Amino acid sequence: MPKPTIEWGDDGKVSFKATGVPDKRSSDKVASQGYAVTLHYYENGVHSSNATVTAKDNGVTLSNVKDGKMDMVFGYWPLTTSEAYAKAAYTVPVYVDYHGYLKLKKDGNIVPEGHTLSQPTVEGEFIKPFTRPTDLSVDFDRWGKKNTVKWKRQTKVKGYDGSKEVDVECRYKEGKWHVLRYVKGQDPSTYKEIATPLAGDETKLEVTDTNFDYDKEYVYRVVFLPTILESKFGSKLTQLPGHSNGTKATAYDLWNEVEADTHLGLHITLTQDMSDTEKVWLKWQYSVPVSGLTWYVEYKQPSEKTWREMTETIAVDPNQTEASAKFSGSVCDAVTYRIKTKVSGSFVYSDTLMTRLSTGSYIKSVTATTGTHEQTVDVTWEVENADPTNEIIYVVKRRPVGTEEWTLVSDSLRSNQRIQTWTDTRPQTGTYYEYTVEAYGAKCAEQVEKAKMDGIVTPGFSQARGTITGHIAYGSGTAVKGVRVNLTKSTADQESDQVQYLSRYIEGAGKGLVWQADPSKYAGVFTGQKPATLQLWAMPSGDGGDQMALATLTNALQVGVKKVGSEGAYKTVVKVAETEYGPEEETIRGFYRTTRMRAMTNWWMATSTANGVRRLSRTACTTANSTRRSLSM
Repeated sequence: MPKPTIEWGDDGKVSFKATGVPDKRSSDKVASQGYAVTLHYYENGVHSSNATVTAKDNGVTLSNVKDGKMDMVFGYWPLTTSEAYAKAAYTVPVYVDYHGYLKLKKDGNIVPEGHTLSQPTVEGEFIKPFTRPTDLSVDFDRWGKKNTVKWKRQTKVKGYDGSKEVDVECRYKEGKWHVLRYVKGQDPSTYKEIATPLAGDETKLEVTDTNFDYDKEYVYRVVFLPTILESKFGSKLTQLPGHSNGTKATAYDLWNEVEADTHLGLHITLTQDMSDTEKVWLKWQYSVPVSGLTWYVEYKQPSEKTWREMTETIAVDPNQTEASAKFSGSVCDAVTYRIKTKVSGSFVYSDTLMTRLSTGSYIKSVTATTGTHEQTVDVTWEVENADPTNEIIYVVKRRPVGTEEWTLVSDSLRSNQRIQTWTDTRPQTGTYYEYTVEAYGAKCAEQVEKAKMDGIVTPGFSQARGTITGHIAYGSGTAVKGVRVNLTKSTADQESDQVQYLSRYIEGAGKGLVWQADPSKYAGVFTGQKPATLQLWAMPSGDGGDQMALATLTNALQVGVKKVGSEGAYKTVVKVAETEYGPEEETIRGFYRTTRMRAMTNWWMATSTANGVRRLSRTACTTANSTRRSLSM
């Protein structure tokens, strides 16, 4: 019996072909002729398979029968009995040894088994396995919109030569590499081949795919197609015979696959900087080449389904990895934000952030007019972090100076302005008040930061003036020297001899009385056409420094005192703003402190010109007694 050739077939069987086999079928001395085959293979352990085939068996093909010879071809399932797919076919080394035999017969009867004529067993040989893809990966270039599929070829596998385990080299020149892509979740048979097949011995095993969509999940399958399978499976690359029957790759399949996610996934991280209390300060970090990109901020209310786009233009520094933008907001109304930009024709988004203003509003300061208005007092307060969307309710209270109980004078004011003024139209002339303002959220309690409001109290009163006529004289009318007339308020709840005055300790520029003159009423004064007279009573504080300002007129004239020596003596100084004539300073008269301070304060008239105060002239003088630096009314 001649030596057969052994190779894989296109059906997963091992194919045997013996050429020039002596045809003994017609001999009356030969019952049958054939081959006894033993196959050793290694798949998670050692296995072997035996088969005996004869020229008369089904599945054996005879050809070129002539001149007493014939070709004998047969196939054998070495790894499974399934004719659908040979388990682990093509990728497992199969070691084959065999021998030919003749079964004899005599007088028409088969000779007992022991009389079978067998050839010596031929030294075995390996049917080398085909290579397969390993270490499969996909590099997703989101900015260049390309997927690069890479893999390695399997070079060796474990085999069994009938007695021991050995390494067997894989065959890779007899076939081609195919790369397929299909959408995850769909049937693999819907695949698209993304590149021209590569030769089996290609040194650079990678292909690039650019014809995919963003925001999808794909599966890439790499197939090594042996040449012997090309005609049968070249158009059915997901139906190759093998271990897994095309469902999930194992270590014994001609293919392998990997998943790829083409969601841009920029990792735009959106946060809020809580240090800004007046605006919603959004910041986002990104890992994207920003050159040429346009950025947008979208928002929606919690109850809304549709996103709206901010109209502001967002400037992004291409040399940085963080950007920011500020927007108006409300402490009551939460808003959901997200950042988006378009990359390669598709929008990508940050995570969403629901937020609001970081802190509520609170009253920063309260001031009231002190005698600058007749029959009214203006109470003005400044609001920090004013809510531009929702109004705040303000409650104004007052009390006479020296009393404890507050009286509600207004609770109807609602506003979202930073500066708010309310006018008290019912102050009693000659009564000095303290005012305070409280704030309450009109929509939510968080509108107002109660912890930041210390109950600011400020004095205020309306202008109290009148005319006293008559005189105090001895019988014939001679004025009484040293007599002073005090204005007193006679009511049922106050003693009639109580002097009416408000004494205030003033420290710091802008903390005293501010008189805002009506420009139309005092136009002549400011243009130098009419004189103006200022009268005040003041006592310099011992710890007020060497020089103190008492009054400033339109930033042009300042009246103050300067300490002289260490005995509590002061001199009055008038400063005139710098003009083309140069700064002017003139000492008018000194203050002298004794056991009971006796101060001479002069009345001065400042005549203004277009270039500022130019001329000073004394018009009158008076005497005042004071125990503190104070203003007497």
